[in-house]
Amino acid sequence: MGLNFQNTDIADRTECDHCGAELDINDAVVKDKRAYCCNGCYSVSKMIHSMGLEEYYSIKDFGKHKQELPLIKTDMEDYSYLNQENFKKIYTDPTNTKTMDFYIEGIHCTGCLWLIENLSEASQHIESVELNMSSKIASVKVKDDFSVFPALANSLGYSAHPVKPGDETKNLEQAEGRKFLYRIGVAGFCAGNIMLLAAAVYSGAEIFFKDIFQIISAVLLLPVVTYCAYPFYKNVLNSLRYKKADVDIAVVFIIIAGTLLSVTNLYIGGETYFDSIAAFIFLLLLSRYVLRYFQNTLVKKSSKVSSIFREMKVLRWDAVAGQYFLSPVADVKTGEKVKFLRGDTIPFDGISLSANTYLDVAVLTGENYPKSIRSGEQVYAGSTLESDLLTMKVKSTGFETRIGKILKKIDDGSFVNKNLSAFTDRYSTIFTFTVASIALTFLSVASFNLGFSQSLTRTISFVLVSCPCAFIFVLPLTYSFSIKSGFEKGYIIRNLAFFDKVKNIKNIFFDKTGTLTSGRFRILEWGNKLLTDYDLWAIYSVQSKSKHPISESIIRYLNFKKQDVKEVNEHGLIPGKGYYGILGSDRYEFINEPISNLNDVNQLLLTRINILKNGIKISEILFGDTLREDAKLTINCINKMGLNTHLLSGDRRLNVLKIASALGIDEDESYSEQSPEDKINLLARTEHSIMVGDGLNDSGALAQADIGIATQGSVEQNLGASDIYLINKSLLSIVDLIRHGITTSSIIRYTILTSLIYNITAGTLALFGFITPLAAAVLMPLSSFLLLSISYLGHRNLRGTKPC
Repeated sequence: MGLNFQNTDIADRTECDHCGAELDINDAVVKDKRAYCCNGCYSVSKMIHSMGLEEYYSIKDFGKHKQELPLIKTDMEDYSYLNQENFKKIYTDPTNTKTMDFYIEGIHCTGCLWLIENLSEASQHIESVELNMSSKIASVKVKDDFSVFPALANSLGYSAHPVKPGDETKNLEQAEGRKFLYRIGVAGFCAGNIMLLAAAVYSGAEIFFKDIFQIISAVLLLPVVTYCAYPFYKNVLNSLRYKKADVDIAVVFIIIAGTLLSVTNLYIGGETYFDSIAAFIFLLLLSRYVLRYFQNTLVKKSSKVSSIFREMKVLRWDAVAGQYFLSPVADVKTGEKVKFLRGDTIPFDGISLSANTYLDVAVLTGENYPKSIRSGEQVYAGSTLESDLLTMKVKSTGFETRIGKILKKIDDGSFVNKNLSAFTDRYSTIFTFTVASIALTFLSVASFNLGFSQSLTRTISFVLVSCPCAFIFVLPLTYSFSIKSGFEKGYIIRNLAFFDKVKNIKNIFFDKTGTLTSGRFRILEWGNKLLTDYDLWAIYSVQSKSKHPISESIIRYLNFKKQDVKEVNEHGLIPGKGYYGILGSDRYEFINEPISNLNDVNQLLLTRINILKNGIKISEILFGDTLREDAKLTINCINKMGLNTHLLSGDRRLNVLKIASALGIDEDESYSEQSPEDKINLLARTEHSIMVGDGLNDSGALAQADIGIATQGSVEQNLGASDIYLINKSLLSIVDLIRHGITTSSIIRYTILTSLIYNITAGTLALFGFITPLAAAVLMPLSSFLLLSISYLGHRNLRGTKPC
């Protein structure tokens, strides 16, 4: 229904407040004093605001108005060589010449992730940037100029190195590690010598030697506070530039304040703190390096998605021997010939060499029936062979396949990166200002009683021992562990809010067709010989407008050609009854008639569709569908967990009650003849709910529920409509998914609690002088290792949970 914009403050609104699309005044959705082009945009906008991600809209507008981010012209390298044709042939994929990968040197947290990925909004030349935090590889898609991205990255203090498609980044990582070690080495050398000179001064060196030693100490400190401390300055400058808090603000304050005060006192003859500042920088660099080593080690161990097909073996043609041999998937190259048997999952994209085969391609296309593939037609990785034999020529492998590109986003964290960034930004802001406030207050107040030197030493110990790793490093890693572990079990977790909401879930709503049933309707009986050719064409044309499994069964049964489809003037749902379409002056209706028979042996569900033309019945079709084998066990397991199960369907009351009775769902919890709008309204009234359904037909309900789980349809479509997508199609995965989420939530709470106890205890001891800067520098990586171990061990437990 359209909305009246009169007497509202958005009467002159012409664009959707979320996506910017042109508004249709008759169909716009007006909620919360905002205007949207559809319920989907409203749902997404509601999620963005609830998670504190309003900054998304300012970034979107920044790019929309074509405001170029200014480049800082320092020692800017000339990157024009990136656009040379010979270079692009080597560093881009021939099938995607607009995309180039860059290794980003200097990445250390999700704040860096936010900066790098939003460079796409800072230049008209860049279309998109996707950064893999674990490998530090940014996949950059441009419109016309590759040189802009590394130049922008350089202006922010990062170095972007182009890498060849498929290249390992080990050498680049080692080179970056060496640079970090150089900084540690220089800081250690200078700090050691400064401390030797300070020891001489403290031991009572004569005035002449004391002055000489302090001047030498000041000279030795210079490379420490410039070259060695550069990463801290870069982080703070970038955070201030984008008005984002950074945990290094307190660190930089201590370095600058301590250095300036020491140089001033050297000039006027007061006390200097060169040894403390140098030791502070050295120990902090050392602890950061150790933490990064632990983090990178665990991330690489957890990265399983990239090798999802690698453990498989396939029958590979050996031209020399003239026969097929089993070979690891990783050894198969493009252009080679491979063979598969019934039930095999295809790990490559390629061309069929077999005369006629059938593939289950639901994970890619959403089609619920096997697709017939002829010789010379395309075969996609992720499909399952349902006929006896398939021989194919390999065209793409690994991440270059269609499904591989989707999985790469999971491995990169592209579905959750922005959520992680918002999460860590929120807590790093709180942490930064808390630590900075305590440090400044203590330094100011304690200096009157303890003296500045002793107060500075304790403040340095406090800043060193204060560990932000629970929020900045460990929690994102825990989420990454959990998402990848879930993928190994057969479900893709797209939305991090799932982990916060799942522990409060009380109700689970199940769609009927295609969720609790197989959704593979087959026509058991249809006497269509009395129908005219016009009627058959009309039935085919109307049903081609619907994506319902029944409609797809009719289309396959008639098997007409797409180019022969007649023009349908109007079509849509008849709520709770069926579907209709109008061709010219004729109205065709397809009315669902419930049949009470349910076969207890094979759980055959019967449905009769009456076909009406201008209100007169002209034919009927008898369909058969079956309950999914694991449906009843899944409902039983969920009930044992203390959750309420509901059946939510657009089908007739009798059919719904028949399914509910077979599965043990209460009659009062079974909802029939529900339109898509009815489903959305019901879920809006029911708090702490999960909706399980078809990502295409139930997209509104999936978006409205606290957690939406899609079990059918294309993975690409469903990742936009739901929070979770089931890959393995087992309903029992839902039981495991709930336990998986609750366990992850417990790991996170335990990690946060441990971190808070550590920071409060160690911070208090440091301020009271019981922890020296050296001891603080040792404790920081040890505490980080403890929290990382908690996350990793919890991840191992996640892999071992039983579904029911």
